Amino acid sequence: MTPSSDFWFEDGSIVVVVENVAFRLHQSILSRHSDVFAGLFTVPQPPNHDNNVGNDVMDDCPTVHLSDTLADFTDVLKVLYQPL
Repeated sequence: MTPSSDFWFEDGSIVVVVENVAFRLHQSILSRHSDVFAGLFTVPQPPNHDNNVGNDVMDDCPTVHLSDTLADFTDVLKVLYQPL
């Protein structure tokens, strides 16, 4: 798994993995802008549940695996983190 060079924040609270690229992001920002993420973070998840939040941990952060394309997810992050 390769950390994203553009979206790896040392103060991030969650790691999102898309196509074997890891993004260390802020759970609060994702939840604020996405009902899907907000719901995902509030529902207890079974351990090691694929494509969801489970007991996977990376850099002391819970890990979420998404099935989105890398290009699509990166575009979403650009809108959230680099709006100008």
